[in-house]
Amino acid sequence: MPLPFGRLVHGLDGLINATLIALWLLLLNGAVTMNAAEARLSGVVALVTQDKGASNWLAKPGLATVEAYVRFPSELAEGVIFGIDQEFVEGINQPLYFKGGDWMALTGLQRNGTVWVATGTIGTMAGKPSKERTWKILSLGVPLKSDTWYRLQSVADFNRREFVRFTVEGPDLHKTIDLRGITLDYPNAIPFDGRAMSYYVWSMYGKSIGGNEQSPAAVYFDDISFGFLSETNAASAQSPRTFVNDNEIEGTAIPAQPLPPYSFFSKYVIPLKNYHEGTWYLERDDSRSAIVKVPFARSGKKAVICDAVLRNIAYPDWLNEILKQHNPK
Repeated sequence: MPLPFGRLVHGLDGLINATLIALWLLLLNGAVTMNAAEARLSGVVALVTQDKGASNWLAKPGLATVEAYVRFPSELAEGVIFGIDQEFVEGINQPLYFKGGDWMALTGLQRNGTVWVATGTIGTMAGKPSKERTWKILSLGVPLKSDTWYRLQSVADFNRREFVRFTVEGPDLHKTIDLRGITLDYPNAIPFDGRAMSYYVWSMYGKSIGGNEQSPAAVYFDDISFGFLSETNAASAQSPRTFVNDNEIEGTAIPAQPLPPYSFFSKYVIPLKNYHEGTWYLERDDSRSAIVKVPFARSGKKAVICDAVLRNIAYPDWLNEILKQHNPK
């Protein structure tokens, strides 16, 4: 799930802050070499490979869903985008479409109600990874309230490689956006040794839209789930929750992904056996994400924090600051 630098496809549905969109263009069309101090995407990822019917689904991919509850504090900068993602990774041994294929169904939000959908192109559907993100921008028509839990749900068809729908639910809000016909992006080839599904929660921000090192950019997620759908239950608002991360049994610091060292003398392959199924890993080294105890957790006592902080701060130092913030003595 690379940073969303790229062009935009405008599908205006309701009111959108045109000034903010123009500012985002400066970031999204900017240099891909931006470091964490200029822009940051913070996220966590879990892989699904064989448990609970995953192996049968992966043999013949179809409908799948990812769901999470999200909440942000009142001081969150308006330009922060946050959301959910699910991706079908084909692997290199028995790919379904293309060797190393990575089919991404990423959807995001801003607190002002703007919706971001990462879309595919003719080129990506033909097996050429996208060098830029292409976005369809929509709107909920209303802003989101701070300090409030919202349910996000995305459904995608990985047989057709298309989105199906995106739903946001909260106090006085129930909005489902029909995304049928919008193809999934293929952001990069990933050399896993086999097929897998992955699901994510994330937030991102950048200096090019007015962010600075003091800009609040932390978002919280809880009760995150992923599930496989059939044609009969695809229309249900309450989809099967095959894998559930309530964050209660995992530690505070989230580990990096167990990637093998690179070698000039052998083909680079990522073994799926190195991953613990359904366990959180940092989406990238620059992610500033952790599991923290909070008094406002939707269930239990813990939630995932994804902080798109623009300070160039090391993970251990950031984590110490977060723990002091949430557990003052």
